Amino acid sequence: KKEEAKKRAFMEDKALREKRHQESAEQKREKLEKDSQVQRKRQEKKELCELERIKDEDCKKEQKPKKQVTENAEKQVASHKSQRQKHKKVSEGIRSQYVHDEREKNVPEMVKFQEKCKKMAYDNLQDIRRQEYVKDALEEKKFYKEMTKQEFAQKLLDKQEREKKVEIKKSLTDAWDGQVEYKRQKKMEMDKIKKQGSYSLMESERLHRTEEVEKKQKKQKLSTQDKTEQNMRDQMITQCEERRFQLRAKQQLGQKLREEQEREKKAILKKSLTDALDEQIQYKQQKKKEIAEIEKQQMAAIMESDRLHQIEEIEMKRQKKRKDRKFFSRQDETEPNMEDQKKTVDDNLEDILKKEAAYDSLLQKKLCNNMAKEEVAKMLREAHHQEMKTPKQKPLADELAARYQYKQKQKRETDRTERQGVLPGYRAEEIGARRQKKDPQQKLKTQNKTKKYMDNPDAMQWEMHHSVTEQKEEAKKRAFMEDKLLKEKRHRESAEQKREKLEKEKKAAAIKSLTNSWDSQIQRKQQEKKELCEIERKD
Repeated sequence: KKEEAKKRAFMEDKALREKRHQESAEQKREKLEKDSQVQRKRQEKKELCELERIKDEDCKKEQKPKKQVTENAEKQVASHKSQRQKHKKVSEGIRSQYVHDEREKNVPEMVKFQEKCKKMAYDNLQDIRRQEYVKDALEEKKFYKEMTKQEFAQKLLDKQEREKKVEIKKSLTDAWDGQVEYKRQKKMEMDKIKKQGSYSLMESERLHRTEEVEKKQKKQKLSTQDKTEQNMRDQMITQCEERRFQLRAKQQLGQKLREEQEREKKAILKKSLTDALDEQIQYKQQKKKEIAEIEKQQMAAIMESDRLHQIEEIEMKRQKKRKDRKFFSRQDETEPNMEDQKKTVDDNLEDILKKEAAYDSLLQKKLCNNMAKEEVAKMLREAHHQEMKTPKQKPLADELAARYQYKQKQKRETDRTERQGVLPGYRAEEIGARRQKKDPQQKLKTQNKTKKYMDNPDAMQWEMHHSVTEQKEEAKKRAFMEDKLLKEKRHRESAEQKREKLEKEKKAAAIKSLTNSWDSQIQRKQQEKKELCEIERKD
């Protein structure tokens, strides 16, 4: 069967190869036919183009003498028409004969020459056409000859391929016949060997059977003694198996109890960790609240001190203005109108100073708030960073709080020194300069200025308008700065909120990672225990 299957596979492969070869030969023939058709069409086109070119050249050569002949002939025909109109009318039959005779007699030489030329041209054209037909016939013959040669060559190639295939088939059939004969001989030899082996096997089986019969007889004799021993052995085995089963049950119970204890311990550890994290979070929140309250108290104290300082400045300015008014009133008691103008000017100046003081106080408040918040945020970041590095150490927060309080104390002391040393000294210097006696030249200058303003109220109004415009510009600048500060404040608040969110997310991720690690450890231990139990059971 294997040889037949091999033969079939070989024949199928051979048939497939022949089909492929035939298909490739057909494709090649189709390609050759297509190429031949394309070449024919190209040659026909070339021949038609050459014929048209030859005809055009012949026509051009013939047109030159034709034009001259036709012009002379037309002139003669016109003269003949004029002569014919002069003749009298004749009857139809006689007239037709007469006209025909006259035409034959009176045909001019130029017309005859023209007709001869036409005949010559017609004959030349017929000769050209005959030559073209002859050329076409010769080309067709050549083409058919080439095609016959190609077909003959293809037939020869096909014959050669067929002969090769026949030779291959013969060689293959000879090889197959040799293989078949060789295999038959092998089979004959194997059959002989099998027959010889079968005889030997029969003898060996017969001897084996006799031996088995003898053994059975011996076993039957000893069976009565062995049965009692086997029963005892079976009883011992059953007892051992029962003991093993009891021991395994006890071990499983112990393992279950241990697993439950481990789970309880892990749950307790999880609770303790979560409680510790909650305590840390609450501790930080309390610290933040305490820091915020301390900052509020400090800011309130700072605001009160600023308010008192502003009140003192306003009082000093009022005293100065009163002194100036008294001075001007002593000089110009006879001019009440100018005093009214001075009062209006002073009132405007007071309003402007009040607005400036209020604006300065607001700016100071905002700056103080922003600075305090920035410092608190920095301290909290440092504390969080250090706690992330060492989360178990709680006293770090206490150290940071102490540092923060120490920095705040230093800041308060610096603020107090600035207020007591710089600003009061500056005020004292101003007051001392005012109290000192002025030079007579300065007094004259001030008197001249006051007289100018009193004499020229327009100049004073212009200065007032100019001062008001400057104040408006300053107010716009201050409003712009306030908007800028508000935007910065909002941006900082949003940044703080984002930081808080990130901290919460980090804490949640840490808790999740811890829980996942614990769960993975528990699962791993359970798998190990299961594997150990299975190994013990197998043992």
